[in-house]
Amino acid sequence: MKIAYRVINTARSMVFKLCSSCPYQEEFNETPNNIRLLPKIEWPVSAP
Repeated sequence: MKIAYRVINTARSMVFKLCSSCPYQEEFNETPNNIRLLPKIEWPVSAP
């Protein structure tokens, strides 16, 4: 299945817009929020 979308770049953000007939719009829009909710990994800082 193909999903048509368009990427709009501005100075501060990148916006993905789906075609109006896409059956997965809600899931597509939830994905960035789900990614944002993932726990952040803190990498150990090595001292010089």
